Amino acid sequence: MALTHDLDLAALIADTEAEILRLVGDHDPSTRGVYEMVRYQLGLDGTDAHAGNVHFPPNAYCHYQYDRDHPVLSDADDWASFPNLTGRQTVVNASSWGGTQRGFLIWWLGRFPRNPGSSQGVQNDWWRYVFPPGR
Repeated sequence: MALTHDLDLAALIADTEAEILRLVGDHDPSTRGVYEMVRYQLGLDGTDAHAGNVHFPPNAYCHYQYDRDHPVLSDADDWASFPNLTGRQTVVNASSWGGTQRGFLIWWLGRFPRNPGSSQGVQNDWWRYVFPPGR
């Protein structure tokens, strides 16, 4: 992923989300399980909030609703343990990220796993996809 100065922060982070999904990809059967976990974590399935995605906070009912104070259970904090997820959930709402887009994006990026090694061919440290070593 090439970072450009033409993008604002929100667009840059949306590109980061798309790049991680592309790199983990569902095209390779050996990484299919991890890809499904990533998609599941980054999206909403209607029953569990997870971490939401860059356009849709976990407690929102519409896009870009960063200031909604409605509390929901989320397993977003559990992703620090990736790939050894426990299913632990915590209550999150707009106060978890300060009720702003910037605060949400910082909170959301803070849930990216930062662990050594790889699982099913996918890095356990997702920041390696954002800032690849040697680039």
